[in-house]
Amino acid sequence: MKLFLKAVAVLIKKPFLIIYVSVIVLIAAVVNRLSPVFPLLKGFIETGDADFFQNIITFLQYLVKPDVWPYAILIIAGISAAASILAGVLLPGWMSVMNLSASGMNSGIKDYFAGLRENFLKTVIAALKYTFISFILALFVAIALVPLMIILRAPIFSRLEVLAVSVFIVALTLVILYMAAMFFRINTIFWLPALANGSGMPFMSGKRTADRHFWKLSLAMFIFDLAIIAVETGLSYFPDSIYVFSANWIFLSIAASVYYAYIFVAFKYYRESDAL
Repeated sequence: MKLFLKAVAVLIKKPFLIIYVSVIVLIAAVVNRLSPVFPLLKGFIETGDADFFQNIITFLQYLVKPDVWPYAILIIAGISAAASILAGVLLPGWMSVMNLSASGMNSGIKDYFAGLRENFLKTVIAALKYTFISFILALFVAIALVPLMIILRAPIFSRLEVLAVSVFIVALTLVILYMAAMFFRINTIFWLPALANGSGMPFMSGKRTADRHFWKLSLAMFIFDLAIIAVETGLSYFPDSIYVFSANWIFLSIAASVYYAYIFVAFKYYRESDAL
């Protein structure tokens, strides 16, 4: 709670950090609203002969074919490169201001451009690694979900013992996948503040701190997840309108700002406490 309150205090003292994130979230939300990709996918799923689970299984079976790998690698490489360059443009200046603010120091526009100039290339390289690893993790999770989908499609309610085993397998699979995602998240969570602090090996520097405080960070991330899921679920019950869109934008902007402010504050606090 102490670190959370300190993160909120950092944002109150430096509103620029929230405004900057809110602009990015708004642009992403508008692009998502106007993009035809998700409506096309939704329409394909709804109009297809097979159900949702079968479509996912068919897609995964197609994805693991050797003939598809070169195209998949090219697509992943292209998306990773574009996302990394975008991260290199958007993140370094903001990270510099956030890092100084989390340290209790004054910061301004000159620090934004100084961070952009000094850490652009480092951020691009870090984002490239992170994005590529994220694709691999997403593929692993998707493949691991296939048995779960098969179980959910099976008539498991006919026999009580089969139902009990199925529920156990489903729960175990979800817990393992969530913990795997959490492990990846915690081990990369301090990459950004370590990079902003000028660490020679930002990933390893951040990972060492994260490893020492894994369970504390896991609990904090779990609470963040629950809060976001609860609010997003609540908003989903309202009919789509400009008011719901605005409320969702405001909430995500604040949640993302608090989340990353907490990361920078926690990195400073844990690294200093470990040095004592």
